[in-house]
Amino acid sequence: MIDVGMDTSYVINLMNTLLTRDDHDVQGILIVKDGKLVFEEYFSGTNRSNRYIEYDRNILHFQASVTKSVTSALVGIAIDKGFISGVDDKLFSFFDIYVFN
Repeated sequence: MIDVGMDTSYVINLMNTLLTRDDHDVQGILIVKDGKLVFEEYFSGTNRSNRYIEYDRNILHFQASVTKSVTSALVGIAIDKGFISGVDDKLFSFFDIYVFN
């Protein structure tokens, strides 16, 4: 792990737990701090079709609802920082390249 002034004990405890159990659905963990990838680990397991896979950075992952969670967090940050006025702003108003009738 790259040293970026982060308490690594939480990551170590998480990894110790995950590596001693086979009943989790974690496929991968990526931690980015200060724009740097500081930790990356993947786990083997079964996909949605119950097929065993050795996951790595080149395997596409089913995202389900995680995209909605990330998007809502980013919208909240954008509102807090004043980049957008609120949740009622129209998305396409930020993209001048697209013209819709």
